Amino acid sequence: MKAVYVKKGDLNFIQEFPAPDDLAQWYVVSVPDDFSVAGKQYDPLANSWSVISYSAPVIRRISKVAFRNRFTLAEKVDIYTAAKTDPMVQIMMDDIAAVTTGVDLDFPSLSDGLGYLVQLGILTAERAAAMRADGSPSEV
Repeated sequence: MKAVYVKKGDLNFIQEFPAPDDLAQWYVVSVPDDFSVAGKQYDPLANSWSVISYSAPVIRRISKVAFRNRFTLAEKVDIYTAAKTDPMVQIMMDDIAAVTTGVDLDFPSLSDGLGYLVQLGILTAERAAAMRADGSPSEV
């Protein structure tokens, strides 16, 4: 066993040696020599270690290209066809084209526009929901 120091304000930060100058800000903890606690977080109340769980950030803004790629070719054809005679569809296309910082999947007008495409029969409700699903890192 060996002693390590765990920072009280950051239970993921471990210092093996030398002893920190501000020792009052650290827990002194005995750990196995094989350092099997690496990648774990110290719980001072239970005097135990747990796996650190990291959750990926939720992506709610994706690039225009990524958003367009969510539509199938058949859906795009139907949208472009409808835009020739339906100003609402044309406005939705123009709004997406005007975006400069990426498509906000929570933007109310986007939800309304996708809902309108559902009313027209271009999308199903399930497809509209899929269009608004969380983005992936490759879509940013």
